[in-house]
Amino acid sequence: MAAGRLLLYAGLSLALCALGMLAVAICSDHWYETDARRHRERCKGFTNRRIDPGFIYNSNNNLPLRASRSRLDRWEGKLLLARNRRQLFAMSAADECNRQYNSTNMGLWRKCHRLGFDQDIEDIIAKGEIERCSFIKYHYSSATIPKNLTYNITKTIRQDEWHALHLRRMTAGFMGMAVAIILFGWIIGVLGCCWDRGLMQYVAGLLFLMGGTFCIISLCTCVAGINFELSRYPRFLYSLPDDISHGYGWSMFCAWGGLGLTLISGFFCTLAPSVQPVLRTNCPKSRPENGTTISAMSSLSSYALRMSRLSARIFGEVVRPTDQRSMKVVKMFSEEPLAKRKEVFDWYPPHNTYVSLMRNLRYLGLYRDEHEDFKEEMRRLRKLRGKGTPKKGEGKRAMKKK
Repeated sequence: MAAGRLLLYAGLSLALCALGMLAVAICSDHWYETDARRHRERCKGFTNRRIDPGFIYNSNNNLPLRASRSRLDRWEGKLLLARNRRQLFAMSAADECNRQYNSTNMGLWRKCHRLGFDQDIEDIIAKGEIERCSFIKYHYSSATIPKNLTYNITKTIRQDEWHALHLRRMTAGFMGMAVAIILFGWIIGVLGCCWDRGLMQYVAGLLFLMGGTFCIISLCTCVAGINFELSRYPRFLYSLPDDISHGYGWSMFCAWGGLGLTLISGFFCTLAPSVQPVLRTNCPKSRPENGTTISAMSSLSSYALRMSRLSARIFGEVVRPTDQRSMKVVKMFSEEPLAKRKEVFDWYPPHNTYVSLMRNLRYLGLYRDEHEDFKEEMRRLRKLRGKGTPKKGEGKRAMKKK
């Protein structure tokens, strides 16, 4: 009993802690974080190079100084191919620095600039020109797609937007359902603990396991959505440079911790009813017989014994007859029970005689059998509809022989 109670209390406590951790993870904005400080330092060094006339950073091997006219045509084709390839794959160092990357942290609902990572961004936020946090869209919008791209790339971006949107919706939806199911299971578990109902405790454990399953689906879709965003095409729009550090924040680890506590609490609550001993009572349960509920003979005999003792204390002991005639009756009933005596057995008429007697009484109108009346009425209706019993030689077998 103590072990079952301990498991139940531990499961409910862990479920409450898991609810708190999942609630903190949902409300926070540190699921995924990026740090672009190294990238900014590199780009500042790249823009501070010498720009005086005649100074060239590229090596002479890459300059087509002696290219003929036939080679110039091929060189222009290579430049066009390189530009198209740059739209699909990663960028060069100069192109990476032309685009601004910020240090951000992202949650389920908002994406924010990290505090104290970029002084320029802090000054702009202090002036009120931009907000520190922007809400993540859970509806499709084509305003974020660049306009200066080819049709194929635009179509690819639009399809990827739909896929990323579905992954975000699945993450938020399954996480919300997980929290709701765990909360409902915790309420059921508390009620089962108060009322001492093992079935309610078992159901609470199953609900915890179901909530953990939904939480697993939500976290897996979140990880898949982040990886999908980083691997989208074109790479120069969605990929991150190598010097930008990125990873999961403490909110993600808080969600995984809540998942682990939920599964452990579900295991404890489902195990608690099986550990508790079954309460056994002296009075046996009643059993249904012939449509009624009768008590067991042992309880009746014990009740009769108690009543006889009570009457003996009130009225005194009853003198039992012990003469020869009384003992003869006792001996007769002990040797041959009443149900097996010949005069009792022959008192009731046989079954066939009883049935024939009831049939004759019904024919004379002295007895009415509703079941037989119903059967006769159904036979009459079938005969009127032409579905009566076929005569000899008119059935299906006779028709087949013909």
